[in-house]
Amino acid sequence: MTKAPLRRVLTLDLRTRRFGYVVFAGPHVLLDWGTRSYGDEEHSSLDWRLTNLQASFAPSVILVRLITKRHGFAEPTIRRGFRSLEVFAKRMLITVNLIDQARIRSFFSGESQVNKHDIAQMIANRFPELSWRLPPERKPWQSEPTRQSIFDAASVGVFYFAQHAENQETAIRHLE
Repeated sequence: MTKAPLRRVLTLDLRTRRFGYVVFAGPHVLLDWGTRSYGDEEHSSLDWRLTNLQASFAPSVILVRLITKRHGFAEPTIRRGFRSLEVFAKRMLITVNLIDQARIRSFFSGESQVNKHDIAQMIANRFPELSWRLPPERKPWQSEPTRQSIFDAASVGVFYFAQHAENQETAIRHLE
């Protein structure tokens, strides 16, 4: 039985006026990562930024961390970003999957409680090329570093590939 070809996956952590992204070429290979800001102007819009990423990497699927109600203060801006992403994906014929943050956190936590820094540390251990971007653990009064969104986007990809591998194993077991 031959394995299905690995797809390029673009993962996004969409925030107000910025996003973190990671481009995967399979579960163990990162092609690119970073943060980008966007606004309403033509050459800084979310659509323009995504078009550049699509032209460079041609992802077959886009994964987005679903924003929780806790981020309600930014909801209108993020909602516009999601609409822009949806229009972009339809135009480029790319599938977009929204992944709930609670599922990602439970995937990484197992039996213990983890926070965002713990997950970022796990991601840095799995992908050493990201370790130099790992932000220090923040204190409650400090704002979150922009580069944290790279690790939030990477966690979406790790979760996706783990679920995808689990689904393939289950399908293979059913075929046997």
